[in-house]
Amino acid sequence: MPPHVKAVFEGDTGLLSGISDGKIWIDHSTTDYEQTVAMNDLVKLKGGRMLEAPVTGGLEALKKGQMTVFMAGEKSLAEQVQPMLEDIYCNVIYTGVMGTALVPKVLSNMLTCVHNLAMGEVFMIAKKSGVDMKTCFDCIRASAGNSFVFETGGPMLMQGTYDPSFSIALQCKDNRLGYQIATKHRVPMEILGHAMQTYNRAMYKYGCSLVYLEQYCVKYGCSLVYLEQYCITYGCFLVYLEQYCIKYGCSLVYFGQC
Repeated sequence: MPPHVKAVFEGDTGLLSGISDGKIWIDHSTTDYEQTVAMNDLVKLKGGRMLEAPVTGGLEALKKGQMTVFMAGEKSLAEQVQPMLEDIYCNVIYTGVMGTALVPKVLSNMLTCVHNLAMGEVFMIAKKSGVDMKTCFDCIRASAGNSFVFETGGPMLMQGTYDPSFSIALQCKDNRLGYQIATKHRVPMEILGHAMQTYNRAMYKYGCSLVYLEQYCVKYGCSLVYLEQYCITYGCFLVYLEQYCIKYGCSLVYFGQC
């Protein structure tokens, strides 16, 4: 169980402690689907009910109120809360039993990596070939090669905007979740695996944003134990941890596992 999810769910003041008869927990997390199944069992023991409901669509969809939510769990419960979710989200899709909603959510996030990497190569080929970038974008957008990622990510590249609103650490976390699912079911990941390693290489070279570590410290009180788990989970690049230690006075000895 990822440490931040464990900290929120368990303990005397955790989410589980507040569950009782008649209460419903709608979980929007993107995490390990087997962990979600296990948490659902614990919720039921307390008399509560749980619905797995990861959201997807990206920042642009969020700004326009066009987010999609996947629902998994008891169908009767899904039908009960669907009107409420339809007021919040543009699309509501029921996927089946508990655990099934996170699978397409994670796979969708992995697929965006493939789209982004291919898009970068396409733009470079066009640029080197003397094709106007805007013209190239318009042509592909009107053709069979178009995609949601191309439509939203392409303009950002041409505008010189590189703020993705989603850290590479979180993307790599989702890639690892997808890898775990593929490994469990013995499905080779050749294209997705290549994209996963490309993103890992970028994260190891440039590191996850220091601001996330600062926020993590504020939330959990700069506990070195949590920072160790955070580093192991998200693969933080050591140079960022060194900067973090300079700022907060932490000993690098504690980051040896990273």
